[in-house]
Order: sequence, then C-alpha cells, then structure tokens
Amino acid sequence: SLLLSNNVWEERNDLLKSCIPEEILNDGLPHVYFKPGDGTMLNYPCINYRRKFSDSEQANNHNYNINVAYNVQVLSKNTENGETILRNILETIPNSRHDNEYETEGINHSSITVYYRL
Repeated sequence: SLLLSNNVWEERNDLLKSCIPEEILNDGLPHVYFKPGDGTMLNYPCINYRRKFSDSEQANNHNYNINVAYNVQVLSKNTENGETILRNILETIPNSRHDNEYETEGINHSSITVYYRL
C-alpha cells in the first residue's frame, strides 16, 4: 500500500523543511505542504510536494522493491531564496533530480523529482 504512517510523512516533511533556511522558518508559519488544496494560502518561499508515480517488482503475488517518486516544487517570489532551497534539496536528499523551472505571476517554480524506496 502507498499509505504511509504519520511518522514517515513527518520524516519527509522534516527533511524538506530542513532545506529551508532558518531565517525563513523563524516566522513560525508553515512552509512545506503535501498536496495543498486550491484554496490553501501558501507562505512563500515554500515547498509543495505530491506523489508523482510508483513502481514495483512483482513475484509470488507480492510487490517488492516499491519505489515512489514525488514531484517537489520550490515556490519563491525571491530568486535567491528559491535557488538556496533548490540547492539544499539537491545536496541533502539522495535520489533527487532537478527537472525544470519557470515563472508565473511573479512566482518562481523549480520542479524536482525525488525517489524513495518503501
């Protein structure tokens, strides 16, 4: 099952949160979001992530070597903050790959794929 315990989600959130500079986190607001809804008010800069796909090997009616990919987006109004967070993710999280980046409505978006083995 792709349902993860609260501890696993907390670990993922904490790992992503550790990539945001301390001076940004000192405001006490959330800056890491898992699948935020359309009406969610985001605090910039932030990290928004969601499951992208999963893959596994199958044998004897069981799944083995389950890998899950997440699309992680760094959203920032300040290019320097976004670049710092992007670099921190790539340096901190093994199996991460920078996919692309773009700007829309004054917000910089950097997309990263992160792979986890369950």
